[in-house]
Amino acid sequence: MKSGKRPLPVTIFLMIGFSTFLVWTFLSTRDGTASEHDREQSIKAEAHVSTQEDGQAVVTLDEAACIKAGIVVKPLEMIPHRKEFKAIGRVMDARGLIDLRDSYSAAGARVEKTEAALDASRNEYKRLKALYKDNRNIAEKALQSSEAVWRSDEADADAAKSALVDTEALMRQRWGDVITGWLIDNSLELKRLLQRKYVLIQVTIQQDTPFKSAPQTAMIDYGGRTLLAARFVSSSPLTDLRVQGMSFFYIMPARPCLPSGLNVIVYLPDGPMCQGVFVPGSAVVWLNGKAWIYLQEGVGRFVRRQVSTKTPVAGGYVVLKGLGAGGRAVVSGAQALLSEESLSQIRIED
Repeated sequence: MKSGKRPLPVTIFLMIGFSTFLVWTFLSTRDGTASEHDREQSIKAEAHVSTQEDGQAVVTLDEAACIKAGIVVKPLEMIPHRKEFKAIGRVMDARGLIDLRDSYSAAGARVEKTEAALDASRNEYKRLKALYKDNRNIAEKALQSSEAVWRSDEADADAAKSALVDTEALMRQRWGDVITGWLIDNSLELKRLLQRKYVLIQVTIQQDTPFKSAPQTAMIDYGGRTLLAARFVSSSPLTDLRVQGMSFFYIMPARPCLPSGLNVIVYLPDGPMCQGVFVPGSAVVWLNGKAWIYLQEGVGRFVRRQVSTKTPVAGGYVVLKGLGAGGRAVVSGAQALLSEESLSQIRIED
């Protein structure tokens, strides 16, 4: 009888343990489901990113997030624009100007020196000749010696003048009449070039282009996405050996990233005026090698749109197609919106 009652406590213990296991499994599953649900809700709350039917990305931020990201929005405006032709330019080395200026100055000093000597020897010969005619008050040999000195000084003066003319001709063959005038006059423009306050750009236009003469202004591509204005100086007597065509000189303020010998892209105005939408450079962000801007479409709602950068201008770009005036573009904080897109994608993937 005693041996038949012993299994009862063991059975009860097993039942209690199994029930506890079921309760623990249920609670764990419920907590895990709740945790996953909370995480998904957190991602949705932080993402702020959606996609339109046309595939354009949309970033939505509340007012506080816009302030934190430094979002500044301005309406796009239409501006007049003239079609531009792309040419090749090269920053000229001013050392050639320095050498020519020094050579010309030395040749000029030589002319002054020889002419002074010539005046002195000529006057001396005339004085001695007058004395010789006056009852031969001097020896004929002294007169002849004086004439020899005069003739020698005359030859030196002629040679010095010839050297000066040759130096000037060399300057004109290399730099043209305008810059040669700067060298001869030691002008303010020349001083600015030699002090590296300004630089000369030699622009070469291929022979098959429609230009009959050089435009008075040009835009120099500086730093890849910045344009600086340059002013026409003169035609260049020499062309760029790499590009057969007409060459011109333009002058512009110097910049640290414009060393001598640097090749630059030059935009020359060509054709009639047209209208385009001006997009500030600060509004453009780059993704996968393409340019994008964010347009505000509603409160805190920003849509990313691709734009063309084929027509750069000072301070930004002119977009001839795809944008209209009046659209509100993000001109500050666009990179923060792009970063928000990237972070949202990372969170979703995680």
